[in-house]
Amino acid sequence: MAQAETILVYRIGYLGDTVCALPALAALRRRFASERLLLLTHRAGRDREALLQGLLDGVLLYEPQQVGRSPAALLGLLRRLRALRPRLLVYLSHSKNTPWRLLRDRAFFRMVGIREAVGFSLPRPIGWVRQNGLWLPRYEQEVQRLLRLLGPLGVEPSEVRFPLAITARDRQKVQRLLAGSGGPLVALCPGAKFPLKRWPLERFAQLARRLREELGLSLVLLGGPAEVQAARQIAAAAEALNLAGQTTFLQSAEVLRHCRLLVANDCSAVHLAAAVGTPVVGIYSSRDYPGAWHPWGQGHRVLRDDTLPCRFCKRLRCGHMSCLRRISVEQVFEAVQEVLAT
Repeated sequence: MAQAETILVYRIGYLGDTVCALPALAALRRRFASERLLLLTHRAGRDREALLQGLLDGVLLYEPQQVGRSPAALLGLLRRLRALRPRLLVYLSHSKNTPWRLLRDRAFFRMVGIREAVGFSLPRPIGWVRQNGLWLPRYEQEVQRLLRLLGPLGVEPSEVRFPLAITARDRQKVQRLLAGSGGPLVALCPGAKFPLKRWPLERFAQLARRLREELGLSLVLLGGPAEVQAARQIAAAAEALNLAGQTTFLQSAEVLRHCRLLVANDCSAVHLAAAVGTPVVGIYSSRDYPGAWHPWGQGHRVLRDDTLPCRFCKRLRCGHMSCLRRISVEQVFEAVQEVLAT
């Protein structure tokens, strides 16, 4: 039997970036069922491995900073990839790529010996929307953008499937955790990778109290180990079930599947909720362009204020966070009511 040919997929980013790439990876697995599919990325971890289960034949890790400053590390990566002799590169670039990075990466993969490649394209606005007297660009949602990059391979952008490998053990654990929680159940996720994406904690607590007292909702708090303390404060204010730090990423997906909706910052949880079909009320800063990182699908509400002159700053730190602070508890509360009414 002839040895299977190798297809190399390049994708970096955090857990949310991986969730958004799942439909594209699933489409590649279906398209190249008999070939070896390898992912080149820069992050490992059990949650990421669980997300990618069944989609790939292997994962290759590299350290970008080390490769960027060490010729020996760059040469080592080049040799590793050459030994694989990939016939095709699928470049699932990040939405924040630049022309220089595209040229640099294209040149590197040509040195690897890959002559056939897809995906080398910069995100561009798909339209303009007038809001509050301003014309704002709107970008293609990341799930759809990545699928569209696969068009030359015969993949249709409508092939959106999130193959989450949630096990029977995951479901049993979540059933135990949610036993007696009542309903309807609404999830809150107060965390985010960067501080300037986090709506003030005291507003989450105020919102939680109103959801509990005025709407009679049962609340569950989700997040990783970094969100345990913040979730504890909200749980104390609203008698919410605090599961922050107690579930794996896929178990959080199963929790979200049981919820009527999720209220969260711009974080991986919004993409996880969209993947299991749970509506999202997203509280977003204006650091990035509208559309790209909003949750995939219909029925969501994204609250953001794009009227400030510093909008689309792309910063990782901010001294005032005015765009987030201008989103009130009342606005989020009304958005929750609207989503629940649909």
